Amino acid sequence: MADILDLPGTFNTRVAGTRADGRPWLLRSAHLDRLQTSGHRRLLHLGVTTVVDLRDPSERLSPRLPGLEVHHVPLYQFPDGPPQTGTLPEICSFLLNERGGAIAEAAQTVDEAPGPALVHCAIGKDRTGLVTALLRRASGDALPAVLKDYALSAGQLPEEHHRTVLATLTRRGLDEQDHRSAFAVHTTSPNDALAATLQTVETLYGGASGYLRHHGMSEEALITLGTGAAACS
Repeated sequence: MADILDLPGTFNTRVAGTRADGRPWLLRSAHLDRLQTSGHRRLLHLGVTTVVDLRDPSERLSPRLPGLEVHHVPLYQFPDGPPQTGTLPEICSFLLNERGGAIAEAAQTVDEAPGPALVHCAIGKDRTGLVTALLRRASGDALPAVLKDYALSAGQLPEEHHRTVLATLTRRGLDEQDHRSAFAVHTTSPNDALAATLQTVETLYGGASGYLRHHGMSEEALITLGTGAAACS
């Protein structure tokens, strides 16, 4: 269902969730720090009213986005910024187990938005991928479609991002195995990593709705998620 969007000034942008009538309720992207005027206009034309920024304060430039209400819901909350090492399953597991309250807050914010909401982090891959996956599963979207959407991100990352990651890792002097693992964390989006995380959600909470409910999302929000009913109430 992914509707790739050309949004000048950012990348990895697409419609992630649509209502029964085909209108979008959830979009996702990389950061909006360099969003161009035409990209900003495109968001407004799509009816987007709300932006949920999952980055930590040290990552943000706080661009001006007139007409859009920006909510900051940092997920990593590390003093030194986002993790530079580890594996994607480890990162997803950490977020799932340690940042449930923030994830539920982000989801509640999306539901309460008066119009479509856009969720983003730095490159729109892992933090954004997990939050949008939980939102979509809680709204009733099928697992294969959700996993396919997550896997799309790797192909949407610009070459500039790959070069930056490579240069950063080279400066750190990692051994070959750690270098390869770290590069994969920053440039790939294999759906098996997300699939394992969502399976954990099913096992421990009975599904995405149970996870979000357990961590503080209201029952009313879970009922109206993806329908637009919350904005009309």
